[in-house]
Amino acid sequence: MSVAEVFAPAPGLAPGAGPFFRTSRGALLLLLGVIYAGCMPFFITISPGLLYGTYFVILSCLAVCLLFDWSVSRNARSVAPYLLWMFCYFLWGMTAYSSHSGVFSEGVKVYIKNVLFIGTLAMALDRRTLRPFAQLVQLAVLGNFALCVWETADPPLVATIAYTREVGATAFNVLRPAGLWSNPDEAAFAFVFALLMARWAGGPLGWLGRVAAVVGIYLSASRTGAYLLAVCALFHAGYWLRQHRIDAARLAAIFAALLLAGTAAVIAAQHFAFDPSEHWQLARFLDLTETTRDRGDVSRTEIAKYAIQTALDGPWYGNGLFTFQFHAQPGIPTLIEPPAHNIFIAVWGEAGPLIGVSYLLILGLGMRRVFQTPMPSADRLAVLLMWVCYLLIGVTWHNQFTSFSGLIYIGLLWHLPAVLKTPRDLQNNGLEGGCP
Repeated sequence: MSVAEVFAPAPGLAPGAGPFFRTSRGALLLLLGVIYAGCMPFFITISPGLLYGTYFVILSCLAVCLLFDWSVSRNARSVAPYLLWMFCYFLWGMTAYSSHSGVFSEGVKVYIKNVLFIGTLAMALDRRTLRPFAQLVQLAVLGNFALCVWETADPPLVATIAYTREVGATAFNVLRPAGLWSNPDEAAFAFVFALLMARWAGGPLGWLGRVAAVVGIYLSASRTGAYLLAVCALFHAGYWLRQHRIDAARLAAIFAALLLAGTAAVIAAQHFAFDPSEHWQLARFLDLTETTRDRGDVSRTEIAKYAIQTALDGPWYGNGLFTFQFHAQPGIPTLIEPPAHNIFIAVWGEAGPLIGVSYLLILGLGMRRVFQTPMPSADRLAVLLMWVCYLLIGVTWHNQFTSFSGLIYIGLLWHLPAVLKTPRDLQNNGLEGGCP
């Protein structure tokens, strides 16, 4: 199915779900693709009217979808547990920081943003629209990859994009191209998720997206992105071996071939005097202790130690919303600088240990759905890897609740099992369902 086919009549829809419904749903998918590409933060810099106009279009399209086919409202059930936890977390955090007047209004805005975009993804995405959306994600990655190549040739462009996106931006490096995402780590995360989404894009576009994602991660020089890529490769290798029922003899032959190839690579590197330290991206990937960092920066380990100590020294109910993460919002001071760079520590520090534990539990509940929902094994692997990557990302990133791309990631994690669920008739026949 192509992107254009999303506008074709869909079986099983309500009688009134005609061209208005399909056009509105297609517009929502297109906007989600634009948001995934990192365009949304630039709207306010271009014109406030463009930003609020986008919100108006989203709300209008949602209203049309619900008007012509109210059954799509059931899609929201998949993301409801997470949004309910978010409500409790924001309410608790705002109460803990009630002495600051700006926190309540900003907290309400950020929570509404979560509900709107996560809810929009749930309403727009189903078995029929998964492939068009995955294709839009690949197009977003290809566009950003082309921009990264341009930034490689013209490093000052990195700073220009960063300052256009956010006045006073600091989370960028002119030597680490990141496309419209600006932050190289955030760019690497977007590439990783797009790589996993390529399964449902299919065709040449899916493979082009995979190649662009891998090279994009290399250009970003993101350690976390490279490690996530390695984890995905190991999981896929294990899955391939299991699916092909490789016996001991063949497995030994495969490992012998890999060992031989590795030895040949080392010999060739020595012969041609290849030095990884001369390729700073490779040197950075291999630097597990983070000794290669910008002057004046502190390591993630040092940041985590300071954040943990601050959380331990705080009250049992937490230090308040945004005190560990939302450093860029004017008028709302943070308790630590730099921010936590770890969403688990951030939730604990802002809302206390009880809410911190509940965050782990709600993520565990969402991940459990991957194993409980009947779906094709290859789909299960892709969604499981998304969850693994999201949890690992949380150790180095604290913007899951405020970043537009972060909202799409968590929306996909909660909603994809419902989208990929094997139809009952195929379950009864003992067959696996697949994405159309």
